[in-house]
Amino acid sequence: LLSVFDFPDADGSCEARFRTTQPAQALTMLNGDLLNDEARRLASRLRSEADSPHGRVRRALELTFCRPVTGAEVDRGVELIE
Repeated sequence: LLSVFDFPDADGSCEARFRTTQPAQALTMLNGDLLNDEARRLASRLRSEADSPHGRVRRALELTFCRPVTGAEVDRGVELIE
């Protein structure tokens, strides 16, 4: 995962790092085992902590953003699911 995101060389110093964005980064995020496993764990947790789509979306946003969420954010998430 780190190599796809152009991780820095730990043996040398660099005065500036340039941004690199490439298609392999998005594909790794979508298709990689690590992130898919984490998504399954999050989904399992959400199913155990909330019974409704609104409750699950609210809890998911709270866990991932680490802040209170707005009703509009929850509504958009439920709309995406539907």
